Amino acid sequence: MSVPDTHPTATLDNGLFDQAMSYERSSGTQMHQGRRLLQLVRCPPGSRVLDVGCGTGSLTLALADTLPNCRVDAIDISGKMVLMARTRADTNSRIHYQTCDLMQYAPAWAYNVVFSNATMHWVLPTVPAYRQLFSLLASGGLLVVGQGGAGNYQGLWRCAQQVIKLTGRAAHFQGWSYPASYPTKLQMEKMLSRIGFSDIEVRSEQSDGTELPTLYRDFSEAGLLPVMARLPLDDQPVFRDQFLAHAEHTQPSRYTHRLVITARRPS
Repeated sequence: MSVPDTHPTATLDNGLFDQAMSYERSSGTQMHQGRRLLQLVRCPPGSRVLDVGCGTGSLTLALADTLPNCRVDAIDISGKMVLMARTRADTNSRIHYQTCDLMQYAPAWAYNVVFSNATMHWVLPTVPAYRQLFSLLASGGLLVVGQGGAGNYQGLWRCAQQVIKLTGRAAHFQGWSYPASYPTKLQMEKMLSRIGFSDIEVRSEQSDGTELPTLYRDFSEAGLLPVMARLPLDDQPVFRDQFLAHAEHTQPSRYTHRLVITARRPS
C-alpha cells in the first residue's frame, strides 16, 4: 500500500461510510474545516443550495443557518448517515435530504450554490466528478469546496503502513491503492478551467495539524475506513486500537493540506 496522492481510476466501496455513529464521533476535524468554508458561501434569498456529502448533517444545519432564506438540499451515499441527519433536522423544513451517489444525482432544477466539505477527494474519477458539480450549477452559480490536497495526512498514512507491516497484515493490501485523489493547487486550477469554470480561486492551506487536537482519533474512524475495509470484520477494531497506540507512541506528523476552492459556472 502506497501513501495516497492522486489515484484517478480508483473506486470507493459505497458501504464504507455507513458507519454513521463512529463517523459522528470523529467529525470534529471536518466540522472545524467546514465552518471556515461556510464563510465563503454567498447567495441571494430564495436560492437553491446543494450540500454534497452531507454526512450526519451537522454542517448542513450550519449551512442552513447561514442562509436562512434559502432551500438546502443535501445528499450522501450513506443511507445510515442520511437517516441520522434527518432525525437531527426534523424541525427544519428548508433542508431536504436524499441518499444518493453524486454521479447518479439528477434533480429537475439547477443550484445557485453547490457546497461540499471533505467529500470530493473520495469521489472518483476526479474529472467526471467535478464535471457533475458543474452540471448541477445554474448559470452564474457558485461552487464552494474544501477537499484534501497533495500530501494530506502523509504522516498518518505512513503510521498506518507501519502498523500493517509490523502486525503482518501486508497480504491484505497487495496491489491495492488508497481510493482518494489529493491534487496539487495547480492541478485543481487547470482541471476546473478545462471543465469550464470561471472566477476560479484555489487556496492551498497547509499546517502542522496542531490546531486539530483530535486528529489521530478522527483519522482512525474516518480516514482509515478504506484501509479497515480490507481487513476481516473482527480484526478492524483491533487494527484501529493498534494504530492509535502506535500514533500516540511515535507521534507521526499531523501535516494537513487542504484545498479551498471557489469557482462559478459562467453566466
